[in-house]
Amino acid sequence: KYSTRIMYEILLIIVLSAPLIIFWRTYFSKTNVKITAVSDDIDIDINIDDDAIKRDYFSSVAFVAMDCEMVGIGRHGKTSALARCSLVTLLENDQLKVLYDAHVKPTKKITDYRTQWSGITKDRLLKDDVITLEKCRMDVLQMLSSQDGKVVVLVGHALKNDFDVLGIRHPVHLIRDTAAYRPFMRAVRKRFYPRKLSELSKEELRIEIQNSYVASPLKINTSNDRQKYSIGHDSVEDAAATLMLYNKVSSQWEKSLRFPLQQFSQLLNRNSEQNGKINKPSITLYLDGCNIPIGLRNRNGISSSIQLVSKSKSVGNTHVQTPMDWVPVFKSWLSIGLSSRSKSQTKTSMPPICKICVLFDGKMFSGIPTKDDPQHKTIQLAEYLTIEITEDTVEVDDILVDKCIEDRNRDNVSKPVQQNFVDVEDVIGELNANLSDNAFDCKKINASYVVVRRKGGGSKTNKKLFDKLRLRRAEEGAYCLVPSLVDTNLRLQKHSLNIGKQLQRAKVHRIVEYEKRLCKDVRSVVVTDDILLSDRVVTEGGVVLSFSQLQQLL
Repeated sequence: KYSTRIMYEILLIIVLSAPLIIFWRTYFSKTNVKITAVSDDIDIDINIDDDAIKRDYFSSVAFVAMDCEMVGIGRHGKTSALARCSLVTLLENDQLKVLYDAHVKPTKKITDYRTQWSGITKDRLLKDDVITLEKCRMDVLQMLSSQDGKVVVLVGHALKNDFDVLGIRHPVHLIRDTAAYRPFMRAVRKRFYPRKLSELSKEELRIEIQNSYVASPLKINTSNDRQKYSIGHDSVEDAAATLMLYNKVSSQWEKSLRFPLQQFSQLLNRNSEQNGKINKPSITLYLDGCNIPIGLRNRNGISSSIQLVSKSKSVGNTHVQTPMDWVPVFKSWLSIGLSSRSKSQTKTSMPPICKICVLFDGKMFSGIPTKDDPQHKTIQLAEYLTIEITEDTVEVDDILVDKCIEDRNRDNVSKPVQQNFVDVEDVIGELNANLSDNAFDCKKINASYVVVRRKGGGSKTNKKLFDKLRLRRAEEGAYCLVPSLVDTNLRLQKHSLNIGKQLQRAKVHRIVEYEKRLCKDVRSVVVTDDILLSDRVVTEGGVVLSFSQLQQLL
């Protein structure tokens, strides 16, 4: 009887709570999705006419469409593997051009060629022009890093599948997926489902694709002799179709996102006199090209085609070969920094980055077009973005230290003399406090960063940690735990917090000291992996970042 009574009570509670649950789900559990711009510091103009969009907005970036064809590997061929990858772009005269088209040999045995859908046959993958997966990945990463010095916006249909087989990623705000665009999706009972690319092309573009018996209706300019008749899908044709779909609704699509790409063209094209009227603190970012894995690449022999390509990228504890052009990344940082400087307040505890300079040793390069300068050879990539190549008798380290002193004296910032040492618990608390929901409201004057130095020997237990921080010997080197340098990006601060927790777990407080400094006094940030140079820069009041810390800003 007692158990029966409990069952009746439970049933009564469920019956009485059902209307309350329905009411809650109907009125309170709706997700309010608010689309915002990439940076709140950018003045987004929602009412932009079509002519201005085509002239300024779309000309500041490069639009590239990608499509991949897969084959099946493993048992029953259920696992997908890359067999072909194609990249297509749209020229100024609305002419489609194939940037890249390569067939790839999978790393494992193919059990299902999926010829009906992929168009891949066994004979095609036996030809001499088939490349490896790693070669294809490096080629695609290089092309997606920049096109003619512009940031690349990637267009495609269900790009997640292409990213998975390629093993790459692309910034979310630079992706336009036609399978996830609401007006292109099928609505069923207040839910949206992606549609086939062939259906969208037939309905929106009035063209028929993925038809083996009909020649491709798309006019594609390519240097390769493509067959007009193919079996299955054609990755070039599919990529071109997605690009045309985006081009048709590009104005409405970007307006629904509040024009997030406007930051790449809005501020770098302003008159320098307008920016010069605002006399506010700013940071100059210096890169030591001699001691970080970054190099120059110049294919056409002109300064506008110069690329700053990273030779390797840290992924966890490993280094993989992923070439990437840093020039468009630096331009976007400058646009955000110049915008922050024009505001009355900045959303980072550090002053904004308004100038970037990369220095190389003159002995390493020859035959690069430069301007005649009595002290340095200078390459002007953009306004506030320069490359300086020193003379053969001048050391890059000395120039970097002198520039840090000049930046400090320019704003009458005194050299740090009084040392404010804190515990590692205070360091973690300072970094962790700004990682709340209001992380960007760190406008307080006493916002600080921490300089980590090694003052004693220690055992071999923590050798791996000290090698990571470039603190291999006592009284040599320095490591800076800093908040974010770029608005809307907290990865660097999270990385600094992670390093602080590792130092806390290692219990090295007896041989490591933590010096607290004010962020408002920073005028120079030097990216280098040189231990002695790091010590000299920190002594002059600058901030030092390693190349792995710089990558956290991506």
